[in-house]
Amino acid sequence: MKKSKLLVILTLLSIIVAGCSTTSTTQPAQDGKLEITIGRAFDINGLDPGFLTENAQVVDNIFDTLVKRDDKEQLVPGLATSWSQVNDTTWEFKLRKGVTFTNGEPFNADVVKYTIDRVLNPKNNAPTASYISTIKEVKVVDEYTVHVITKKSGPVSSDPL
Repeated sequence: MKKSKLLVILTLLSIIVAGCSTTSTTQPAQDGKLEITIGRAFDINGLDPGFLTENAQVVDNIFDTLVKRDDKEQLVPGLATSWSQVNDTTWEFKLRKGVTFTNGEPFNADVVKYTIDRVLNPKNNAPTASYISTIKEVKVVDEYTVHVITKKSGPVSSDPL
C-alpha cells in the first residue's frame, strides 16, 4: 500500500513539474543576429503587466520598471534615474527623459501615476494589486518626478517599494 501511495505522489509531482517547465534555445538567425526560442508549457493569456501573475517571466522581459535588480540583487535605475525617501511615507522618483512607448507616446510622470492608479483601483480587480497594496497614492510633482506615498511608514530601507 505504501509503495502505491509513493508511486501516485511521484507521478503527480512529475506531472506538476512537467507542466511548469520552460525550455529555451539560442541560435544564430540567418541574418547573423541572435535568435532565442522559448518553449512554455502554457500559452500567454495577455501582455498587460498590471493584470498578469502567471506570465511574469514573459512580461518582465518585455516591459521596464522604475527600478530593477542587478546580478547581485542590488537596486539599480530602470525608468527611474534616481529615488529618495522624502519622509516616512513618501518616495520621490526622478524619471528617465527621452523614453517613448512603441506607439511614440512619451513616458512621464502622468504615465507612472496612471499605471499605478489603474492597478490599485478596486473596480479593475487587478490580480497584481496586492504586490503594491502598501501604496496609498501617487502624486505628479512635475513631468519627470513622482511621489509615491505609502499607507504607513516602514523601516528605512534602500528598497523603495
